[in-house]
Amino acid sequence: MWEDSIVCQRRNSSYRRRNGLDAAAAFGKVLRRLRRQRGLTQEQLGLESDLRRTYVSLLELGRQQPSLTTILKLATALGQPPGALVDLAADELLRGYPKPPQS
Repeated sequence: MWEDSIVCQRRNSSYRRRNGLDAAAAFGKVLRRLRRQRGLTQEQLGLESDLRRTYVSLLELGRQQPSLTTILKLATALGQPPGALVDLAADELLRGYPKPPQS
C-alpha cells in the first residue's frame, strides 16, 4: 500500500514532498552537488554534455525537467551511470518522508 501511494504521488508532476522538493528540484540539487564535486562550472558541464550553460542552470534551479537524452549526456559528462543520477534524485525527493514499516 505504501509503495502504491508513492508511485501515484510520483506520477503527479505537481506533487511536492514534505521537504518542499518536487522531482525537478530534487534532480537539480543532485546535479549541482555532483557538478561541484567534479570541480566543474556550469559552462564546463554544458560543454562536456553538449548543453547550453543556461539550460544547466535551469536544471539546477529545478525550473526544467531533463529528458532521458539529457540525463544520459549529463551522466556521461559527470562520469556517473545514468541510473545513479535518477536514484540520487529519488533519494533526495524521499528525504523527510517516513520509512515504510519493515516486515
